[in-house]
Amino acid sequence: MKQNEILDNVKNIDEKRFDRFMSNKKSEIKIFEDLNSTEFDDSWLDMIEECLPALDTIIRNPRKFIMQEEEVVPIEKAKKISEESIRHLAQHTNLIQDIDEKGNITPSSLLNIHKEESFDIYENRFVYSLLQNLKFFMDMRKDVVGSGSKFSLKRKIDYKANTKFSGEEVKIDLNIETHKGSDSGEGSEEVSVDERFERIQLIINDYFSTQFIRELNAALPVKSPIRKTNMILKDQNFKKILELWEFIERYDVRDGKTNSYQKYVDDKNNFEDKLGLGFYFDYHLLSSSSGDDFDSPDDTGASDVDENQVNEFYVKKLAEYFIKSNLALSEKEYVKLVNSKIKELKAEQAKQEKKIRAILEKQVRQYKLSQNRMIKAIKS
Repeated sequence: MKQNEILDNVKNIDEKRFDRFMSNKKSEIKIFEDLNSTEFDDSWLDMIEECLPALDTIIRNPRKFIMQEEEVVPIEKAKKISEESIRHLAQHTNLIQDIDEKGNITPSSLLNIHKEESFDIYENRFVYSLLQNLKFFMDMRKDVVGSGSKFSLKRKIDYKANTKFSGEEVKIDLNIETHKGSDSGEGSEEVSVDERFERIQLIINDYFSTQFIRELNAALPVKSPIRKTNMILKDQNFKKILELWEFIERYDVRDGKTNSYQKYVDDKNNFEDKLGLGFYFDYHLLSSSSGDDFDSPDDTGASDVDENQVNEFYVKKLAEYFIKSNLALSEKEYVKLVNSKIKELKAEQAKQEKKIRAILEKQVRQYKLSQNRMIKAIKS
């Protein structure tokens, strides 16, 4: 049955016949819900992701200090003579071995100064210790969370109804089932817990492979309470990762929240009218498809359909649907949507009529052509 035919059948429904159909109806509705959900707290993921930019900035721009080692060595082992070496010799004349006639000094030993850059400062050790704690924390959370939160909701409606109408016994047995959840097979635009976890883990592993962190492997880790140095108190990036440190220390949510129930829904009145309307439409379509004249007088002697009543009936149903369905549309948007659909259907109907007219005109032309040929043949 084409869409236009269905619309024509619906348009010819009589409100009085519908009321008689519904007045004799007896129905039974069962609405069942089955919910199973396990929800894990993933605020720790949000916190880590929020602090990663600050941590990344610190690791990419580490702070260093110059470590200086001083040692007095024999002159033959001195590698470099600096201003500090000369100043030290002037202060320690006992290290002078000989002074010649020209005043040239020959020392027996010199101060040797070795300077080296180092990352081993408190703030950097704090960063290294945070990474260690973060790695341990994430491994622990992974074991607890597993594959993340799960959700499954199944709904089922069993609708049975029967009525007597126009000398017929009419019955319907309808079953509708729905299922939605993490295992329903539907695609999701959200990034899963596993994907977020793996991304963070990959970033942390990359941090451990940097020269900055590798050089701190032998450094002494820091422990709480964290010493509030000027850098940790004033630098915005250090302030942010301090928040992460404190968050990890106090976080103790280990188990997920499980919610599970199976119940029959008591609020059946909300479905009764809508399912009853569907029952009537199904009967109407069945009668129409079998060739019955749905609008012929029935056993009650009903009169022919009043077009004004039909129009009022359908306008009323559209308005009731808008109010009861709680659509996220304003009245103006709803009317605009209905008008748009009417224009679309009219355009489709005009297209079909144009196609039929073209076929008929072609048949007429072929008939006239055949007729002219027959006349010419008779005359010859």
